[in-house]
Amino acid sequence: PVLRLAHNSGVASLAWMKNGDILAVGCTQRNIQIYDLRIQGTSAPPISTNAHDNAVHGIKVDPTSDLFATFSRGSVGEPVKLWDMRRMDSCVSEIKLDSKRYSGAELASSDLPSVADIGWDTSARGVLSIA
Repeated sequence: PVLRLAHNSGVASLAWMKNGDILAVGCTQRNIQIYDLRIQGTSAPPISTNAHDNAVHGIKVDPTSDLFATFSRGSVGEPVKLWDMRRMDSCVSEIKLDSKRYSGAELASSDLPSVADIGWDTSARGVLSIA
């Protein structure tokens, strides 16, 4: 391998940022780790922050800005989170699914809304779709 990165958790998702200079890793233990590959050597620790209540199943990078979005599958009520890759101390915003239409309904927890996937629109700046 050209480069080997130390990682202490299972990997649930990956995304390249900044033309391949930065690697974002979504971990099975609820956190995101950011590796800046411009730093010489592999001993530099990643930037790590807690992101979700469960594994980070998806990381999607906005092609028009420094934002990226993360989600966790199967977590009822878990929001999609927006992050600014220039400051990783906390997410900049959360998008919560509308669960009001389910209040009072007798549904199994598997029938309640959870995120399956997300994607940025490549032709319109700042537009994120959630499925």
